[in-house]
Amino acid sequence: MVHATGDIVTDLEQIKKTRVTIERLCGVYFCFQGDELKYIGQSINVLNRVTEHKRIYGYDSYAWLPCPEAELLAVESIYIRKFQPPDNSRPCNNL
Repeated sequence: MVHATGDIVTDLEQIKKTRVTIERLCGVYFCFQGDELKYIGQSINVLNRVTEHKRIYGYDSYAWLPCPEAELLAVESIYIRKFQPPDNSRPCNNL
């Protein structure tokens, strides 16, 4: 882990403060195929959701931004409108 100053964080207590449980990865996620952004979604369990997208659609990488559950739909909509990923226009099969 690298601190904002560029120094490597070696203090275990500092590292522990940044941890979250898998169930708490609530946020907006971005699915990629190579360098192309293909899909944007939101979930209260990002890890499970992107795992399903990888299995079904074959996306090879993802990024995510933490977001409070109450703001998920609004934040997801902002990013979809801004980036217009191609797979957000395909019919949803309710993973």
